[in-house]
Amino acid sequence: MRSMTRWEEGSVSFELGGELDQLVRAAALAATDGALAVLEEEANVVATAAREAWYGPNGVKLRTGKSGDIVVVTTVTPTEIRVAIGSRDVARAKYVHRPGPLSRIKVPATRADFVSGAALASPKGKKIQGRGVKEIDNPKASDGKFLLQELIGKPARAMLKRLEVRVGPAIVERIGRGGR
Repeated sequence: MRSMTRWEEGSVSFELGGELDQLVRAAALAATDGALAVLEEEANVVATAAREAWYGPNGVKLRTGKSGDIVVVTTVTPTEIRVAIGSRDVARAKYVHRPGPLSRIKVPATRADFVSGAALASPKGKKIQGRGVKEIDNPKASDGKFLLQELIGKPARAMLKRLEVRVGPAIVERIGRGGR
C-alpha cells in the first residue's frame, strides 16, 4: 500500500510524515465518521491493481519505473479532505499507452537469421536490418489505449458507483465533481 497525506492551504502544499501525519490522519478519520477509511481502502484496491497491470503482461515495457509508481494521496485542506489515485510522475504518465495492434520492436538478429534467406524475403515476418538487428511483431501488441485512463480513471469511477451505498450520496456526489 503506497499512500501519502498532503496538507494544502492556499498555494502551499507539502507532504506530511511521522507524528504530524498520524495526528492529521486521526483527526480526518474522526471528522469523516469513517468515510475516509472506506475511501482510502477502496482507492488502495484500485491503485494496487493498476500498479500490477502497468508493467504486467499486457502493460508497457519498464524503463524508469516512475510513471507506474501509483499512489493514493489524501489531501487535507482547512475546508475539505480529498482522496486521489495517481502516478508520482503524472507529467509523463499521462502519455504512457499500451502498444498498438501494429506495433513492432527491434531485437538482435542471430546468425541463423542471416544465413536464412527466408527471413530477408518475408515482408511480414522478420525483416533484418543492418548491424545485426531484426524487426518483429511486438508480443505485447494491444489496443494502444492510455494507461492512466484505463487503469485508474475507469476503475475509480466504478469504485465511486459502488461506494454510494457505503459512504453516502452526498460525499460521492462531491467526489464525482472533483471536490467542488
